Amino acid sequence: MSMNARHGFYVKNLALTNFCVWVLIVVSVSIGGCSKGTKEYYPSADFEECETVYVGWSTATPDFTKDLVKTLSIYEHVTLVYDGGKKNEKKIQNDLLQEGVDLKNIDFLSLEIPKASFWLRDHFPVFLYDKKGREKLLLMNRYPEGDWLMKKFPFKSKTRLSGNDLFRSIGGAREFNGKGTVILVRQYEKYINADCFTDQIEFYYKNAFNQTNIIWLNKGLVTDESKGGIDGDFYYEFAGTNGHVDEFCRFVNDSTVLLAEVDSILASTDELMHETYLRMEENYQILQNARLQDGRKINIVRVPVAPIILGENGTRNGEKKLSVLVSSYLNFLITDKVIVLPSYDNYVDSSGSYQKADEKTASVFKKLAPNHKIVFCDAYKLNASGGGFHCVSYNKTRKRKCS
Repeated sequence: MSMNARHGFYVKNLALTNFCVWVLIVVSVSIGGCSKGTKEYYPSADFEECETVYVGWSTATPDFTKDLVKTLSIYEHVTLVYDGGKKNEKKIQNDLLQEGVDLKNIDFLSLEIPKASFWLRDHFPVFLYDKKGREKLLLMNRYPEGDWLMKKFPFKSKTRLSGNDLFRSIGGAREFNGKGTVILVRQYEKYINADCFTDQIEFYYKNAFNQTNIIWLNKGLVTDESKGGIDGDFYYEFAGTNGHVDEFCRFVNDSTVLLAEVDSILASTDELMHETYLRMEENYQILQNARLQDGRKINIVRVPVAPIILGENGTRNGEKKLSVLVSSYLNFLITDKVIVLPSYDNYVDSSGSYQKADEKTASVFKKLAPNHKIVFCDAYKLNASGGGFHCVSYNKTRKRKCS
């Protein structure tokens, strides 16, 4: 139905539809799941003490997975999640052994689903904990991988969020501090939950995850959008998520947020960086005025924005097609022992605007987390696919009591 042709009718029906959806949400949550099934259970944060890190094995880009697993398994236990059944496990083990990976700190979990997604952050069930340290699994979305994992995990307590045909939540789009505060992005939530009002979205987060404090940022990185456009002789293709928070804003402890920053000189010379600069400064003002769940101000630390990296991706209508990679230093993997950062120095002019970008970023993290090991891994192929280290991993926190 055209909004221009029947604007009045469209708005009235949209309001009626949303009212019906809202009633359905309240009924399904109150009776079927959230308040009853997950009451007093809370999600942990990535930086807490880690039991294992689940990592998705990519058959399309195995090299980056091998590098990530090799690096991470030195410091943390890794559970490698792969598709294709047990027959692939031996091959993957041999590939890792050839790279010098010690398998003693690695378990293997076979997702017996053809072409299963390695983007674990999207479809993985959420681990929740109550004040006594008891665990519960919560499945938010109807991904086949998530359904399979719910059956696979030996948890006595499992919950599927009722009414989730109306509401969706993706791991990379929500950032928890583990104490009751979650950061969301309007751009993405309105994209994935187009039929929900803001208060409906908040209702789900407060009831499903027991979050008492929601901070709304407006927009994410320009390079993380999903769009395309012609500029001169080239067609530029953006293959991002339309605003996942883990690309530009992350908690590193329960009161400190890292936020991407564009240098003012760089913003004045690059159109994409100028728009990203405006968005990040707006988000900075929001965070400055926001408060944590206990009323404290947020400690905001700025991290240099990653370089814009282009990759050739065939042609479109005779024009060379260039992919704008979803490059970001904030799509990192963090545990209580190690921080794995993406490296970009090999893909930019070392004498240009991004000179020593990796080194500058590492210095920020070393000051913030002096007891963590800071390591870099190449993320080019992963960024070209539309994500980063955080997207292909999921932390399983050790049993802990919520405060």
